[in-house]
Amino acid sequence: MAIVQQDRVATFLFKKTPFTPDDVEQLRRTSANLGFTVLYAPGQRDATNDYAKLVLAPDRFAFYESYHHDVAPTTDNRPFFFHTTKIKDQFQTAFGRSMLFGNGLSALMTLMAISAAFVTLFVVGPLLVSGSELRGSQWPLWLGYFGMLGAGFMLIEVALLQRFVLLLGHPVYSLTVTLFSVLLGTGIGSLISRRVSDASLLRTLQLVLLGIVGVAFLAIFALPPIIRSSISASHAARIALCCVGLSVMVKHHRYFHVGDGGHQLLDDGDRRRRLAGCLASQGRRRAGRPTAVVSPRAADVVGTADRLY
Repeated sequence: MAIVQQDRVATFLFKKTPFTPDDVEQLRRTSANLGFTVLYAPGQRDATNDYAKLVLAPDRFAFYESYHHDVAPTTDNRPFFFHTTKIKDQFQTAFGRSMLFGNGLSALMTLMAISAAFVTLFVVGPLLVSGSELRGSQWPLWLGYFGMLGAGFMLIEVALLQRFVLLLGHPVYSLTVTLFSVLLGTGIGSLISRRVSDASLLRTLQLVLLGIVGVAFLAIFALPPIIRSSISASHAARIALCCVGLSVMVKHHRYFHVGDGGHQLLDDGDRRRRLAGCLASQGRRRAGRPTAVVSPRAADVVGTADRLY
C-alpha cells in the first residue's frame, strides 16, 4: 500500500503483490513530476505525517486514543464515519469557534436543549404548580414511565431504520416502511391488550416479557440471514416482508405497554394500583436491563489492507 496527496485529497494505492524497490522509485518519480506528495510508501521508516504515523504505529489502538480526532475504523454499531469528534470534545466543538461557521453537532445539541426546555415548561411545569390536585397520584413515576416508553420507541425505530436501509435500498423507503409498520404493530398490540382481565394481568405480563426477550434474540440471530436471502427479491416483496415482520415483532413488544399504559392506566385507578403492585413485585424478585460500512477514514483503509493482503 502507498499513499500520495495532492492538495487536500489523499489517494491510496493498493497492489496484490508487494511493492518492489523499482515500483517505489517509479512512484516517487511520477509523484514529483505531477506535483504529488508521497505520504507513505513501502519501506518507509520515518513518520512525518499522520498517515505514516498510523501505518507505522506499533499499537494502532494507542494511536486512536491519543489522536485529537476519532479516527478509529467504523463498524455497524458506529457507522458514522463523518463524525470524528470525540465524546470529551462534543461541547467544545459544538459551541466553540466552529459554531460561527455552522456545524451539525451545534445544531443537534441546540435542538436538544430547546426540546428539553419546552418539555420542562409545558409538561413538568404545569404538574409542579398543580398543588393539591395531583397529590398522591405519583405523577413523577408515571411521567418517567411514559418518558422511557417514548425513548424506547425512538431507539428501536432508529435501529430498525438503519438495519433495513440495505434491504429496501434507500433511506426514504426504510423510514416510510419502518415507521408505518411500527405504528401498525403498536396499534394492534394496544387493541389486543385491552382485552386482558385483572385476574390474568400478572400472568400476561410475564408472558409478554418472555416474548420481548424471544423477539430480541430473533432479531439478533435470524434477521441478518433473512435480509441476506431476501435482498434479491422484488422491491414489493421486500417491502411486504418488512411490513409483516416488523408489525409482528413490535406488536409483541407493545402488547402490554401501549395498550394498558395508553388507555386503561390513566382511566382506571384500581387497575393502575394493581399494575403498579405487579411491577413492584416483579422488580423486587428479579432485576434486568434493556437492551461493512465503507468509509474514507484512513484507519478503515489501512485495516482493510491488512486483512486483504
